Amino acid sequence: MRAHVRASLFLAGIDFEERLTTMQGKMLWFNEQKEHGFILTDEGERLYVHRDGFSPGEVPVGRCAHLVVQFEVIEENGQRMAAGVSAISKDPSPRARRRGASRAAS
Repeated sequence: MRAHVRASLFLAGIDFEERLTTMQGKMLWFNEQKEHGFILTDEGERLYVHRDGFSPGEVPVGRCAHLVVQFEVIEENGQRMAAGVSAISKDPSPRARRRGASRAAS
């Protein structure tokens, strides 16, 4: 487990087991006021992530849905959660264009 992840968990007072695996996925959402959110793994698992679970300087601000992230999976009190989360791409995917939106004439 990366040293900064281990240190963050120690400082937060979280008991953890050894790292399970490094994974990739996409942010589903992150609430800045509540300081937590969820990630959807590439395998389809939904994982909880707390603000302390992000690498230094990687906590999302504003819209972050579909932001591609890399993280480690840890287990705390029998619950799997993300730790050491960092963005792979800094920009979330763009929103789809509305149906029926006018297009420029060719």
